[in-house]
Amino acid sequence: MSFFNYKGTNVYYEELGSGEPLLFVHDWNSSSKSFLKLNARFLTKSFRVIALDLPGYGKSDAIEGLKFGDLSLIIESLLGHMGIKQSHLIGFCMGSAVILDFYLKFPRLTGNLFLIEPLLRFPKVLRPLLLPYFGTWFLKNLGIMHRLLRVLGAGLFLQNTAANSRIFKSLDRNEAKISKSYLQLLYEEHLVGSFHKLSSANLENTSCITGSKSHLLFRNNLCWIKENLKLKRFIELEDAGHFLLIEQPGKVAEIIN
Repeated sequence: MSFFNYKGTNVYYEELGSGEPLLFVHDWNSSSKSFLKLNARFLTKSFRVIALDLPGYGKSDAIEGLKFGDLSLIIESLLGHMGIKQSHLIGFCMGSAVILDFYLKFPRLTGNLFLIEPLLRFPKVLRPLLLPYFGTWFLKNLGIMHRLLRVLGAGLFLQNTAANSRIFKSLDRNEAKISKSYLQLLYEEHLVGSFHKLSSANLENTSCITGSKSHLLFRNNLCWIKENLKLKRFIELEDAGHFLLIEQPGKVAEIIN
């Protein structure tokens, strides 16, 4: 269990294994907990795996007035704290937007990028989540909402029913310190989500890994990425939905390794 200090704020991180550094950035309403529990063990033989809780998530303190661009500065500060001159990065969902922003700001510190079900452009139908009261309620009751939607046949996130119970045991539903400023961060993610600079950026170091049965809300986003960004690889895992890190952790690790 380790913390480093970023401008007076304690930021939590863990490291496991040995080899080239590989840093994981989690999604919204989550933390590093599920990745460390389910995914890290598949990667530690090849990499020095690092996972942090972004400020306001998990064991990290919240930062009032946190901006989207601050997240890249926090990662840069962590790498400096650890004496790391370059690291590969994994980003899941919102975390993909974070590591791409980091790459644009600090290309020399960036090795290979792995975008797991990236969410770079916030779907219009989900924008009510950006309203403080509704968004807070929805995020706190994500597990209940998903179970209801599965009964109705919507299946927003999971395709592998065997993983359905497992995901809610590993999801960190209470890990985010949800506040108005936290939801403002999601709104800023939407504003920067077009990432116009990425269309002309060299992304030969970047692989995108997605589930072939990811929900339409995410598929439209993935189609934009596939058509507009010049990636090294675009890989679809069969019979996996949005939470493929939980549904198929071994297969994801094989691609990264």
